[in-house]
This record gives sequence, structure tokens and C-alpha cells, in this order.
Amino acid sequence: MSNRPKKEYITVLQERYKKGSKKEKTYLLNLLSDQAKVHRKYANRVLIGQNLLPKSKRGRKPVYSVECVYHLKNLFKAMNYSCSIKMKAAMPHWLKFYKDENLSDEIRVQLLKMSSATIERLLKGHKAKLRRYLNTGTKFSTVLKNKIPVRPLNYNTTEPGHFEADTVAHCGNSLLGSFVWSLTFTDIYSGWTENRAVWNKGAEGVKNAIADIERGLPFSLKSLHSDNGSEFIAQPLYDYLMRRDSKVNWTRSRPRRSNDNCHVEQKNWTHVRETFGYERYNKAEYVIEMNDIYMCEQYHLYNFFIPTMKLKNKTRIGSRYKRQYSTPQTPYERLIESEALTQEQKNKLIRVYESLNPFELKSKLKIKLNKLHEKLSEDKPSVKTNKVAL
Repeated sequence: MSNRPKKEYITVLQERYKKGSKKEKTYLLNLLSDQAKVHRKYANRVLIGQNLLPKSKRGRKPVYSVECVYHLKNLFKAMNYSCSIKMKAAMPHWLKFYKDENLSDEIRVQLLKMSSATIERLLKGHKAKLRRYLNTGTKFSTVLKNKIPVRPLNYNTTEPGHFEADTVAHCGNSLLGSFVWSLTFTDIYSGWTENRAVWNKGAEGVKNAIADIERGLPFSLKSLHSDNGSEFIAQPLYDYLMRRDSKVNWTRSRPRRSNDNCHVEQKNWTHVRETFGYERYNKAEYVIEMNDIYMCEQYHLYNFFIPTMKLKNKTRIGSRYKRQYSTPQTPYERLIESEALTQEQKNKLIRVYESLNPFELKSKLKIKLNKLHEKLSEDKPSVKTNKVAL
């Protein structure tokens, strides 16, 4: 029975109940209680016409308004869809640059007061998962493999300068032919990451890219851990790292064990794939435009404003692992807290940080990526490339 016939039926019973005798009222109470399968007290309240609906919604009133959630979603998008723990840590950095005419001081205080669990709850349903496909182009080189030891990198480092390196292929659906590769260089201690685009993954080009990265580092290069690709295990990089006054401790991972380079593998996704996607960049001129993005907007955005988490310890309980992570911090914050950097190096980083605005960086990054994708679409009319909505 639908709601309308139910209301009409109850209305008839109510009129009979008001005019009926005590015996008839007892009969109507038993009838409604049996048919509706409710308690007689409840049936009595229905028949006398008592309002059974609560005057107001039960439970606690919402602490955060709809406008607050709206601004939270905007910040979630601006922060590259970071997890709630990272958003909590980055909120003070981003909120002082976030401008909106509808953003009141009360909402600003609410955003700063939110816990990571609250952020996760309010953003639930707004997040979307995208299916990703990985390409691989690693080849094992046997020329210098005996000179470079195979051993896991010491991840319990207490100072910056110990790097992992890897390359990412911008090959589309095929590894045939020539195309652009991205070199990812990640510091284990701080998470400081730099990228360079190179043409064809040649050993000389990768060596030059690493040399260019080292010249711009805010600290010295102490060790390097790479995979077994021929772009790394080659004479140019060996001469550059080993035949100089301050030799770099160079190790390589075990073949077919990508988890040996877990830190840089994460950055291959966040810094490379999320920025340039899986399209094929098959012209050398793209290298200049990609490096312009890598060395300007992305370099400042990820190293100064995007927090990362570090694994503190991992305990095995039965067949599972219990992991404990440190408080999210940006690479810049970890370097400022490090005692390995001199005060002059820290002051230089502070001056750079104070000159940056994350929203301006995002806006410039969006413009450059859209121009690059438009150019890519013109070169490949049959391939549809969506504009970036950062």
C-alpha cells in the first residue's frame, strides 16, 4: 500500500476513534496495532492525531558548512588531489595564498581546524579513481655491471644527498622508434625531486641531465642508486661519478625488483605521469618545453608546497604489516630542519620560498600544459588529448 492510501485509511480510523465508545476504541487500537504491526501505545498516538515527527533533526548539528566543504574541494583540486594527511599538513601553506570573494575568516579558521579524518570524511564521494597503465623500457647492460655493487640502499639516512634515479618512457602504446624520456632524481631523506626530459634515453644525454641537476641542487650529491638500465650502467655516467675528486657512492638495484627503487617509482607517477600522461612525445622539440615545466613551475610546486610522508617503521603481525608514518612535510621543510645544511644554504631556500605563490604556479603550469597538449593534438590529429584541469 502506498503512502496516500495509508493516510486516507488512518484519517478514517481517526474520525471513528474520536466518536466511538470505549469498546470501539479498543477494537480500533487492536486493529491498527495488528495490521501495522506496531505497539498499541504508538497506535494510540496515531489515532488521537499526535504529531510523531521530531521538531528538528536528531543528532549533532553539522560543524562545517556547505561553503566550507566547497572551499575544501577547491583546495583538494589545487593540491593535486593529495591525501587527507598531506592536505592537513599543507593547509597553512596554501590557505594564505588562496583567494576567493566568498571565503570568510570563519571558514578560513574552520579549514585550518579540520583534522585529517574530517577532511577524508568530507571529501568522500568526491574522489575518483583512475585506472593507470604502466610502460616499461628498462634494458640490462652488462658492460659495467661488475663494477657497480648490487645492494639495497640504506633508507634510514639522516642527511640529504642520497638519491634514487629512474627514467620514464613517453612512448604512448609502443616502444618502437624515437621519443622523449623523463629522468627522475629523488632524495631519500627529504623527498626533494628534480626531473629532466631527454631525447631517446641515450647514456650521454642522461649523464648531462644528471650533471645539470647536480649543479642546481641546494646540497651536495653523496650517493646514487639506480636500476640496471643501459642509460645508467654506461661509461659516461661511470666516468662522471667515479673519476672525480669527491667520488659518489653508486649502487644498483636487483634485476626485475622495482621495489628496490620505491621512492623514485612513486615520484614517476606524481611528478611525470600526472603531469604529462601517457601520450607519445615523438619530437625532439618537446624536450625544451617539458624541461621548461620541470625546471620552473613543477620544481617549485612539488619541492616547496606538496608534503610527503616517510615510513618510520614497519612491523609484521602474522601475515600482515603494520606501518607507521611520520608527520607529512614538504621537502623544503625537511631541508630547513636538517643540520646537514649550512645557514647560508637554508637562507637561500627561504628566500626562494618567500617569493613563491602556489596558486600562481598552478595557473602557469596549467597554461603551459594546455599549450603543449594543443601542439601535440595538431601533430596527431587522430589522437584526442584533453586539456589539463589543474
